Amino acid sequence: MKEHKQFTESAENYLKVILQLSETSGITRVRDISKAMRVKAPSAANAVKTLMDGGLVKHETYGYVELTLAGQKIAEDVAKREKILFHFLNEILRVDEASARRDACRMEHSLSNQAMEKLIKFIEFMERGSSGGIRKCMSGLREYYRNGKMRECRKCDNKKSKD
Repeated sequence: MKEHKQFTESAENYLKVILQLSETSGITRVRDISKAMRVKAPSAANAVKTLMDGGLVKHETYGYVELTLAGQKIAEDVAKREKILFHFLNEILRVDEASARRDACRMEHSLSNQAMEKLIKFIEFMERGSSGGIRKCMSGLREYYRNGKMRECRKCDNKKSKD
């Protein structure tokens, strides 16, 4: 994932929204962005102008807003990072969906690439590891969330005693 921290959280959120709107409706107008971002149209227009000045979007007055190649790359990266964080929070940690969406959006903007890469590796290890022990570990974690009781992992205990 590319480092793109020279952009503000707000700019990244606008880029992500423009990407989502263009994927769902094919076209994006300032009023659509305004509605999606829950801001007044002049605020959205100012943000679009700032993005345009930065070479991240194309926009003609009263026309459609389109991501440039650079804007699209940033928007896709932001969306991907947010999706991974949402998955981690909602599916692994079992945070409710609404909170996980809000938190993933906030976290995406502050995590370093190194932390994000380590988190991805952790998720892959926990979900796709070949050992049945990993699946049992995830099952045990979910059980612990439900009832607050931790069960012992025999496989891990046996490995420790051999080392």
